[in-house]
Amino acid sequence: MSTTDDQTAIALADLSVLVTYPSWRGFALHSLVIVAMYRCTVCGRTCDSARVATHEGGEELICPKCFVHLIRTERRGIPA
Repeated sequence: MSTTDDQTAIALADLSVLVTYPSWRGFALHSLVIVAMYRCTVCGRTCDSARVATHEGGEELICPKCFVHLIRTERRGIPA
């Protein structure tokens, strides 16, 4: 479906979103129609997942693992 080359950045608009959950602590979690491959902007790793997060309406994709980490650290007041 998608490529993760640095030359071809994938944004949320490039993916088929099934549902977007209400924003929580500045992050939105999105369920995708199919599993997609993308590069997480937080950890830089290639991820294949049917869920992806974005920060404050941005288009940069965050993998589920980094999303959970960012939510946990923000809750404790520790800068991510």
